Parts: sequence; structure tokens; C-alpha cells
Amino acid sequence: MSKKAKFIILLLKLRLKFKTYIFDYRKKRKSSPVYKVSKNIAGIFSIFRQLPSGISARKICIKGIEGEWIYKNEIDKDKVILYFHGGGYTHGSESQYRFLIGEMVKETGINTFIFDYRLAPDNPYPAAFDDAVKAYNFLVGEGVRERDIIFMGDSAGGGLAFATALYLKDNGLELPSKILAMSPWTDLACRGESIQKNEKTELFVPEKLIKEYSRVYVFRQNPENPYISPLYGDLEGFPDTYINVGSHEGLLDDSLRFHEKLLENGVKSTLSVGEGLFHCYPLWAMIFDEAREEFARMHRFILE
Repeated sequence: MSKKAKFIILLLKLRLKFKTYIFDYRKKRKSSPVYKVSKNIAGIFSIFRQLPSGISARKICIKGIEGEWIYKNEIDKDKVILYFHGGGYTHGSESQYRFLIGEMVKETGINTFIFDYRLAPDNPYPAAFDDAVKAYNFLVGEGVRERDIIFMGDSAGGGLAFATALYLKDNGLELPSKILAMSPWTDLACRGESIQKNEKTELFVPEKLIKEYSRVYVFRQNPENPYISPLYGDLEGFPDTYINVGSHEGLLDDSLRFHEKLLENGVKSTLSVGEGLFHCYPLWAMIFDEAREEFARMHRFILE
């Protein structure tokens, strides 16, 4: 493992150590030293919000949810990546992905639309799911052909991308051409053994937090609902899929089991496991080699 990767892992360990659980403000308020240290460490990651040179962004609003086009020269809709952001269905926004998506637009020449869906606990399921379908319908309404759309997402966003594809399939609608997911959360029943096995090496979503995210998003619904946990859905007929995941993260089994089920249903699926790496590690492509190499493999999948 490169020195840069080791440094990032150390930084993330510090971040996790001081992280304030989002549902624990009664004990750790924003004025507390713990919150302040956590916020300062998080500020180091502000680079993710910057657009790379030569890339532009245009915000729009679609039926109550905000989205953003990230593009190179103009908003060409011949082919589009629809990006589903992560955050455990409780946080995250499109602005946190500008640099990564901008670099992907530069490398692939394909413009990207990323949207902000409603978040739990104020908006449990089906809010995020409904907004995802709304974003897809927006692109189709803008004249983008379904077969020219590529779904891409990370963590909860990866699971949401799969859930949206299931909805389209179940309703006889045309599916996207491909799906690319980084560390997708596919089982909100939290039955993956790696959630416990990798507890000591998980840098973002330890067991306590992932189960709390699930509780507030699932709310009173069945966590095995395929539109909540796509692992429990019928995956036959899915488009070509590419999944990457870190070997040391809690959601490793969510990727392994979903990949195996895709193969069992005759779907062409590629699984890339980053040895010794962490949750959604390709998001750090601008910093260390292992992530950059995986980022390049993602580009090839998109273009092939």
C-alpha cells in the first residue's frame, strides 16, 4: 500500500474517532470540543466540492428537488451519467462530488446529472426512492434515451441506483445501459457478516452507525423490501454492472452477495476488491495511486 493511502487511512481514523454521531446531538452539541475537532478535520476534505479546471456546473430544480449538471463544453444529452450520492440516506449532497464527477466528465466526455434526494430521519423511505425515480424521469423527459443513461452511485447511493433499476424493470420500463456502484449498500436488514468482522477496520460506517441509518430510513417498512434492499429483488435482466469495494470495510458482504446474485441471474457483473482499502476508496482518486487506478478501470467500464 502506498504511503499516501496509509496517510489517508490514518486521517480517516482520526475523523472517525472524533466523529459526532448525527443522532447524538443531545450529548455532543455543536459547541462541544468533539464537534469542533471533527469539523476541522472534515474541512480538509473540502477539495471534493471544487470543480476541476475546464468543467462547469449548472444547478436546476425539478419538482421540489435540486440537481446539478456537471459538464465540459455544453450540456450534451446524447449520453448521460445519472449519479446517486451516498450518505446513509441521512446526509450528503451533490456539491460534495463535484471534483470526482468533474474528473470523470473530463476523462469520459460524458456529462453527469447529480441530484439531492430528501433525507431521513425527516424523510424516511420512500422519499429518497421516489426522488430517484423522479430524477430518472426528468432525464427521459429532457430527451435522453433510456439506453444512453448510465447509473452510478456510492454507498447508499449505489443501493439506490440498484433499487431504481429494479423499479424500472418491475414496471416494464427500459433500463439504463450500465450500472456502476462503489461500496453499494444493498441490504438494510444488515445481515452481512462483514459489518461485524470488519468493525475494527471500518473507517466510515461502523456497525452502530449503519444500523442507526437503516432504522431511520426503513422506519416502519420491511427492510427486505427490494426497493429498500435491492439484494432481495429479482435481478434477472439487469444491465452490465461494475462494483468496487474495499476489503476492510463493513459493507464488503453487501457487494459480494449482490455480485454473486447478479451472476446467478445471468447478468454480466464485474467485482473489483481493493485489498486493504476502505469504504468508497475510489472517491480519493486525486490523492493516492490505488484509488486512481480503480478510477481508471471505472472509466474503461463506462466507455467500453
